[in-house]
Amino acid sequence: MIGSIRWNIVFAGFGTLLTVVFSSGVNGLGVTMLRGLYAAIAFFILAYVLRLVLGLIVGPPPASDEADGVEDRGTVLDMATPDDAEDLNRLLRDQMNESAPGTELPEQEQPPEPFRPLSPPKLVSKQQDPEQLAEALRKLKDQEED
Repeated sequence: MIGSIRWNIVFAGFGTLLTVVFSSGVNGLGVTMLRGLYAAIAFFILAYVLRLVLGLIVGPPPASDEADGVEDRGTVLDMATPDDAEDLNRLLRDQMNESAPGTELPEQEQPPEPFRPLSPPKLVSKQQDPEQLAEALRKLKDQEED
Protein backbone atom coordinates (compact mmCIF):
# COMPACT_ATOMS: atom_id res chain seq x y z
CA MET A 1 0.00 0.00 0.00
CA ILE A 2 1.07 3.54 -0.67
CA GLY A 3 0.90 6.18 2.04
CA SER A 4 -0.24 5.86 5.61
CA ILE A 5 -3.44 5.79 7.59
CA ARG A 6 -3.38 9.59 7.62
CA TRP A 7 -4.60 9.51 4.03
CA ASN A 8 -7.58 7.41 5.13
CA ILE A 9 -8.43 9.84 7.92
CA VAL A 10 -8.14 12.87 5.62
CA PHE A 11 -10.24 11.18 2.98
CA ALA A 12 -12.88 10.22 5.60
CA GLY A 13 -12.94 13.80 6.93
CA PHE A 14 -13.40 15.14 3.41
CA GLY A 15 -16.30 12.74 2.79
CA THR A 16 -17.95 13.68 6.07
CA LEU A 17 -17.61 17.39 5.40
CA LEU A 18 -18.99 16.99 1.89
CA THR A 19 -21.98 14.97 3.12
CA VAL A 20 -22.78 17.34 5.98
CA VAL A 21 -22.62 20.40 3.72
CA PHE A 22 -24.97 18.96 1.11
CA SER A 23 -27.30 17.28 3.61
CA SER A 24 -27.69 20.05 6.19
CA GLY A 25 -30.08 22.15 4.14
CA VAL A 26 -32.51 19.30 3.49
CA ASN A 27 -32.35 17.18 6.66
CA GLY A 28 -32.32 17.82 10.38
CA LEU A 29 -29.18 17.87 12.49
CA GLY A 30 -29.53 14.26 13.73
CA VAL A 31 -30.03 12.78 10.27
CA THR A 32 -27.21 14.92 8.85
CA MET A 33 -24.75 13.74 11.51
CA LEU A 34 -25.77 10.10 11.05
CA ARG A 35 -25.26 10.35 7.30
CA GLY A 36 -21.93 12.09 7.91
CA LEU A 37 -20.85 9.15 10.09
CA TYR A 38 -21.86 6.67 7.39
CA ALA A 39 -19.95 8.75 4.81
CA ALA A 40 -16.84 8.79 7.03
CA ILE A 41 -16.86 5.00 7.30
CA ALA A 42 -17.45 4.57 3.57
CA PHE A 43 -14.72 7.05 2.58
CA PHE A 44 -12.27 5.46 5.07
CA ILE A 45 -12.78 2.04 3.47
CA LEU A 46 -12.67 3.57 -0.03
CA ALA A 47 -9.29 5.15 0.80
CA TYR A 48 -7.92 1.71 1.77
CA VAL A 49 -9.09 0.31 -1.56
CA LEU A 50 -7.53 3.21 -3.50
CA ARG A 51 -4.24 2.83 -1.64
CA LEU A 52 -4.19 -0.91 -2.36
CA VAL A 53 -4.89 -0.37 -6.07
CA LEU A 54 -2.23 2.35 -6.35
CA GLY A 55 0.25 0.10 -4.56
CA LEU A 56 -0.40 -2.69 -7.07
CA ILE A 57 -0.07 -0.34 -10.04
CA VAL A 58 3.14 1.35 -8.91
CA GLY A 59 4.70 -1.80 -7.51
CA PRO A 60 6.93 -2.34 -4.49
CA PRO A 61 9.87 0.02 -3.92
CA PRO A 62 13.27 -1.22 -5.14
CA ALA A 63 15.15 -3.20 -2.48
CA SER A 64 18.75 -2.26 -3.21
CA ASP A 65 21.63 -1.69 -0.82
CA GLU A 66 21.91 1.95 -1.86
CA ALA A 67 18.29 2.63 -0.97
CA ASP A 68 18.82 1.23 2.52
CA GLY A 69 21.85 3.46 3.06
CA VAL A 70 19.92 6.55 1.99
CA GLU A 71 17.08 5.92 4.41
CA ASP A 72 19.46 5.31 7.33
CA ARG A 73 21.26 8.55 6.70
CA GLY A 74 20.88 11.00 9.56
CA THR A 75 19.55 8.51 12.09
CA VAL A 76 22.82 8.02 13.97
CA LEU A 77 24.56 10.90 15.73
CA ASP A 78 28.33 10.66 15.99
CA MET A 79 29.37 12.60 19.09
CA ALA A 80 33.14 12.11 18.60
CA THR A 81 35.19 15.06 17.40
CA PRO A 82 38.41 14.69 15.48
CA ASP A 83 41.69 15.27 17.31
CA ASP A 84 42.90 18.70 16.15
CA ALA A 85 45.52 19.27 18.84
CA GLU A 86 48.43 19.28 16.39
CA ASP A 87 46.74 21.78 14.06
CA LEU A 88 45.84 24.02 17.00
CA ASN A 89 49.41 23.99 18.32
CA ARG A 90 50.76 24.85 14.87
CA LEU A 91 48.35 27.79 14.52
CA LEU A 92 49.27 29.12 17.95
CA ARG A 93 52.99 28.90 17.17
CA ASP A 94 52.45 30.75 13.88
CA GLN A 95 50.53 33.51 15.66
CA MET A 96 53.24 33.90 18.27
CA ASN A 97 55.92 34.15 15.57
CA GLU A 98 53.96 36.79 13.65
CA SER A 99 53.50 39.06 16.64
CA ALA A 100 57.02 39.19 18.00
CA PRO A 101 57.67 41.45 21.02
CA GLY A 102 58.25 45.09 20.14
CA THR A 103 56.04 45.05 17.05
CA GLU A 104 52.86 47.04 16.97
CA LEU A 105 49.60 45.12 16.48
CA PRO A 106 47.23 46.32 13.77
CA GLU A 107 44.38 48.56 14.88
CA GLN A 108 41.83 45.74 14.85
CA GLU A 109 43.95 43.51 17.06
CA GLN A 110 44.83 46.12 19.71
CA PRO A 111 44.14 44.82 23.21
CA PRO A 112 40.98 46.34 24.68
CA GLU A 113 41.18 49.02 27.34
CA PRO A 114 40.82 47.82 30.91
CA PHE A 115 37.35 47.90 32.41
CA ARG A 116 36.25 51.23 33.82
CA PRO A 117 32.91 51.46 35.60
CA LEU A 118 30.49 54.07 34.36
CA SER A 119 30.34 57.18 36.52
CA PRO A 120 27.22 59.16 35.59
CA PRO A 121 26.70 62.70 36.93
CA LYS A 122 24.65 62.93 40.11
CA LEU A 123 21.14 64.33 39.84
CA VAL A 124 20.49 67.30 42.06
CA SER A 125 17.07 68.83 42.46
CA LYS A 126 16.83 72.58 42.39
CA GLN A 127 15.45 74.19 45.50
CA GLN A 128 12.63 76.53 44.45
CA ASP A 129 10.60 78.94 46.42
CA PRO A 130 7.37 77.35 47.71
CA GLU A 131 5.42 80.45 46.65
CA GLN A 132 6.60 80.00 43.04
CA LEU A 133 5.48 76.35 43.09
CA ALA A 134 2.08 77.29 44.47
CA GLU A 135 1.71 79.94 41.78
CA ALA A 136 2.58 77.42 39.05
CA LEU A 137 -0.04 74.99 40.39
CA ARG A 138 -2.67 77.73 40.42
CA LYS A 139 -1.90 78.59 36.80
CA LEU A 140 -2.18 74.92 35.78
CA LYS A 141 -5.48 74.60 37.64
CA ASP A 142 -6.83 77.70 35.90
CA GLN A 143 -5.83 76.30 32.49
CA GLU A 144 -7.68 73.04 33.21
CA GLU A 145 -10.87 74.87 34.08
CA ASP A 146 -10.85 76.87 30.84
